[in-house]
Amino acid sequence: MMIDVSGKGNAMANRKPRPVSMMEGDPFLAELFSSQVRADVLVWLFSHRQTAVSLTELAKALGLAISSVQHEVYKLERLELIVGRRDGNSRRYRLTLDQPMTLALERLIYSAMGLETALQAVLSDTPGLVWSTVATPSRNTLTSAVLVLVGKLELDSLSSIQTRVATVLDVAENRISTSFHSEEVWRQHQQGDYPLIQRLKQLDTLTIYGDIS
Repeated sequence: MMIDVSGKGNAMANRKPRPVSMMEGDPFLAELFSSQVRADVLVWLFSHRQTAVSLTELAKALGLAISSVQHEVYKLERLELIVGRRDGNSRRYRLTLDQPMTLALERLIYSAMGLETALQAVLSDTPGLVWSTVATPSRNTLTSAVLVLVGKLELDSLSSIQTRVATVLDVAENRISTSFHSEEVWRQHQQGDYPLIQRLKQLDTLTIYGDIS
């Protein structure tokens, strides 16, 4: 058996390990999380996930200089989280929703935004929506939900809305019961003994869009 008499062994044993950054060695994470403006761009895009937006529109929405937004959009496109397509004289960008990293990032962003803010955000760009509420047996244990939509909506948009709400709630889509009504019909329901309204009274409800009181 050899004995270390140099003292190097003890020095190595007593040396504290160097802290390792969670982003060390991962250029994707380092580039993704190194800018507040980039975070703002991502939050806006995930809040308007069906919208294709130009640099000018995005800069105006965020109250930022086009040059700042352009710099971050180009980086996000290089990371394949968004994709740009030529539309007339401008180039419009939207999320690459079929990318696994995009889907994982979506859940992270919605979680950071908080339940109410995230739900309001994902419905903010829904044309024709007047009012919406989501109801669950318990806000603390989300296993199912009732989604009520009131307004003039395109039928093909209902599936997209349900998908977005399911993502925010982290609930399977088939566990969400979606009910769609025109404003006139819903007001009539409010005056009567409509079963859905009676059911909502028994659940934990959260108005996420508009006011139809």
